[in-house]
Amino acid sequence: MTVIAIAVATGLSFADWMPSRAAATTVAVGDFWFGNSSSVGVPFVTNINRGDTVQWAWGTTRAHTVTETDSAFNPNGGTNIGDSGSIAGPYGPITFNTAGTFYYFCVLHPDDMRGQVNVAAPPAAAITVAVGDFWFGNSGSVGATFVVNINGGDTVQWVWQTTRAHTVTETDSAFSPNGGTNVGDSGSIAGPYGPITFNNAGTFYYFCILHPDDMRGQVNVTGSSGGGGSTGPAPGSVVGPRTSIIRIGYPEGARLFSPNNITITAGDTVNWSLAYGNHDVTSGYPSSPSYQSPGGKAGMPTTVSSFSRVFNTTGTYTFYCDEHAGDSDARIGDIDGSIRDGKMVGKIVVLAADATGPATSGVSVSPNPAAGVSSVTVSAVITDSGTVTSPIINAEAFINSVGTPGTGAFLPMTDGAWDEISESVSGSLSIAGLPAGSYSIYVRGQDQRGNWGATQSVSLSISSTGSGGGGTGGGAGTNTATVVVLSGSLSNQATPVAFANVSLTGVDTVISTSPLPWQAFDGTGTGSGWNVTVTSTDFTSPSSGIIGVSNFKVRLLSTAITTVSGGSPPTTRVPTFVALSTTAPLKVISASTGSGMGRYSYVPDFQLTITGSTRSGTYTASLAVTMNTGP
Repeated sequence: MTVIAIAVATGLSFADWMPSRAAATTVAVGDFWFGNSSSVGVPFVTNINRGDTVQWAWGTTRAHTVTETDSAFNPNGGTNIGDSGSIAGPYGPITFNTAGTFYYFCVLHPDDMRGQVNVAAPPAAAITVAVGDFWFGNSGSVGATFVVNINGGDTVQWVWQTTRAHTVTETDSAFSPNGGTNVGDSGSIAGPYGPITFNNAGTFYYFCILHPDDMRGQVNVTGSSGGGGSTGPAPGSVVGPRTSIIRIGYPEGARLFSPNNITITAGDTVNWSLAYGNHDVTSGYPSSPSYQSPGGKAGMPTTVSSFSRVFNTTGTYTFYCDEHAGDSDARIGDIDGSIRDGKMVGKIVVLAADATGPATSGVSVSPNPAAGVSSVTVSAVITDSGTVTSPIINAEAFINSVGTPGTGAFLPMTDGAWDEISESVSGSLSIAGLPAGSYSIYVRGQDQRGNWGATQSVSLSISSTGSGGGGTGGGAGTNTATVVVLSGSLSNQATPVAFANVSLTGVDTVISTSPLPWQAFDGTGTGSGWNVTVTSTDFTSPSSGIIGVSNFKVRLLSTAITTVSGGSPPTTRVPTFVALSTTAPLKVISASTGSGMGRYSYVPDFQLTITGSTRSGTYTASLAVTMNTGP
């Protein structure tokens, strides 16, 4: 759905799709070329580095578009921003955070105006962070966060400038910069630590667990690694049982546990570490499992300055220092009050862990039947839908028999990130060398907790590719040619509607306008048909004036519909002016079953009646434009 703001007194324009984060390379847009007039009919090539930006600047008042050649145009690694719509510029800047080659064209002049952006991955850099007493980076960062900014694929190494032990510890167990095994805790060492390669974009935080108030760090990673052997998407990281650390007698001189109220997951570990003073840890509620500290009452020995317990059962657990609090302070009904009162007590809430694997649905294979191809595309949806859920991180496919988890053909996520409890996956499965026949294709997925789910299967038919002659006599044979056409989506692009200023005359006045061309695109390949509907709010102004939506009308003439590319065109549903509604969607254009498969441009006309009693002011309405499946 596209939502457009409409103004009567003053026109409104769309903001840039994405703010610039780097100096922009500017591509000129003229009639009928990108870059310069010599590129008419040939692609204009722009070479940049990952993280750079590109902006298209119009040198003409004529409308053009900057449109991706397919839905894979996704330079920023996020929402698809690859179509400017029909505008008179400028467009962008767009930040290209992913290495690769991206193609675009003007949908209004596709033969003349084409472009290409080559995005190179910069060479990886090695960054060194000094570690001192009591700082990361430099002595000026004591008590502050030392920040390092790097690119995806760069490495960071921590080098000690002291003989004192410190740690480089993630702030949580999700710290996994290289996309693989958790490498985010050095342990207590006198250095060095690393190097660690940061392949994933994001912000990663760390601290010294021995000096948490003084020593903190942050690594900002822009872009994912795009070179140096990167082969595209990979499985996500399993986040298994975690360890939470509670410092005893911290800060120095305080009779406190820090933190004193934590929530963990069944199977996680809690580590109590003595920071200062003479204290112990005594079980409160329940008494089992016991997590009594070594050494007895008020006497954790200096030789055993920490101990750990694993919590496998859900529930609420309390603990206290037997020297500086009592059992009554740690009762379930009193623990929260004791924490608020600053007593030396603590509480642990243990939640259920995700123990079931995700379900697989919608398994499909293309082409099916397969003939004359060495691989097929397997697609499915993996969903973790139990009582306790985790994000999906992996999916795999097998032929005929299911192997050990993690040994199947990897199926990448289709949206670029393992970050949801339901992921669509699609990948290539080799069928090279398999004889003609029927095969079962099995697919299953894995969640972030490491659980693999059950498989779902679909049948694949491999047909004969024909046979050629042999021997000295030669012979004739047949073969096949195959192409896989993947389905796309429905997409409608609506440009703003702006009326000219109108002067009140005491009588009703009817004003009209037409926006720049709207565009509808059906790339589903199903021929199911489609329609575009419009609703609108009332026009309102800051002076509390209202122009009712019943005064706002739209029509679409058949002559205003143009086929940009595709088959039978759609047809108008409003050949004469029809009033819009705030609640009932009005069909403006539609394609019957079997038609409207392609890209089409259309220009609706809008009409607004300004009554003689209308208050002066700037009136604005929101127009919702929605493209739906079916005629």
